[in-house]
Amino acid sequence: MKKNMLAVFIMALVIANLVISSITLMVITPSLKNTNEFVTKVAAAIELEELEKKQEVSLEDMETYTLKKSSESVIINLKNYEDGNSYVVIKGISLTLNTQAADYGKVKKLIDKNIDMVTDEIDTIYAKYSKDEAKERKSKIKTEILDSLAEMFETETIVDISFGSITYQ
Repeated sequence: MKKNMLAVFIMALVIANLVISSITLMVITPSLKNTNEFVTKVAAAIELEELEKKQEVSLEDMETYTLKKSSESVIINLKNYEDGNSYVVIKGISLTLNTQAADYGKVKKLIDKNIDMVTDEIDTIYAKYSKDEAKERKSKIKTEILDSLAEMFETETIVDISFGSITYQ
């Protein structure tokens, strides 16, 4: 008789657990759905924002402006850690300009006059990163440089930046 009572008690607990789990599942599922939709919308908005930043410029409308020739080196000190001094050597720096932009001529003349300011801006942005961070975040650094140059020259004419060769030491 005691074994039957114990079996009935266990069965009652199993059924109670099943009911409570079902109720919990019914309560949590809609909120998870809403959260998932919200996260999807935020991700889509961020992606759209990134796409809006990147201009669609045809190849015919692009011009490469060389700041430093591939034979010229720019040495930039990076953020130090315990391993001592580290730096990056960049040979050749080029900007891609949109020739169809309204202020193209003005911006090109400004860049001609302020090449040292542009290279200093590149230096300043690279100096924020350690050697490992700079290797891992190359595209982020490029985007940061482009945003900084766009703000500096108050233009959307500068479309891209490219480096001939980069050596980390």
